[in-house]
Amino acid sequence: MSNPALSKGLEWNLKVSEYTSKDVIDSVIKTFETYWNDDEFRTFVPGEEEDEKELKIALSKKEKDEDRDYVFFDLRPYSHQKEILEDLRVEREEYGSNKNLVVAATGTGKTGLMGLLPYAISSGRVLIITPQLTIKDSVVDSLDPEKPDNFWLKRKVFNKIGDLPTLIEYEGSKTPTEVLRSANIVILNVQKLQKRLDTSPLNFLPEDFFDMILIDEAHHSTAQTWVDAVNYFSKAKVVKVTATLLEVIMKKLQENWSTNTN
Repeated sequence: MSNPALSKGLEWNLKVSEYTSKDVIDSVIKTFETYWNDDEFRTFVPGEEEDEKELKIALSKKEKDEDRDYVFFDLRPYSHQKEILEDLRVEREEYGSNKNLVVAATGTGKTGLMGLLPYAISSGRVLIITPQLTIKDSVVDSLDPEKPDNFWLKRKVFNKIGDLPTLIEYEGSKTPTEVLRSANIVILNVQKLQKRLDTSPLNFLPEDFFDMILIDEAHHSTAQTWVDAVNYFSKAKVVKVTATLLEVIMKKLQENWSTNTN
């Protein structure tokens, strides 16, 4: 059920007939089977004291801001996200791979994964590179610490606002170097990295400024500006994330990247 269904008693319902909409019925059945067999979900037994206690606690957890109530459930990373994090750990610790490629389908929480990766892998400042302004704005919107429904609070990565990372959106000359130095995470559009620009971080930041680079929509990343950034911050750990499988696999043949596909 959706959040409105659980918290406000509201839910949309769809009535379909197998005779007229067999494809819809088949899709529902397949989706249900996928969820039913996913470790992310647990069986709830009515009348079972422990199950009812956990459900009551989960539904009663709330955090407030000045304007409204936000309901936060006791959530963990999705099972496929945990699998990706574990695979990356193995690649890094067992095989010494500091360049990794993650292929994850659209809708599987790629932005959330980028919110988790700094705490799973990095020990320093993180740079997130996006290919266009729309995607950059979407990532900033999801991870913005100033928003009470940001990813880290919503997914219970942190419980207190004071524990949230300092996130900076790099805006060229509008963003002083001192602000960048105070950041835990810096997000920018790839065009800001072009060497021809005086304000490009490649022209004034030290090579070891970032401990980790996250590249969103990585099927674009063989373009020269992306390559220049990775080469300049050569000591940084790099994780590329994309949903475009075929194009990535073709380009991967030209590079030495370990790959996780989910």
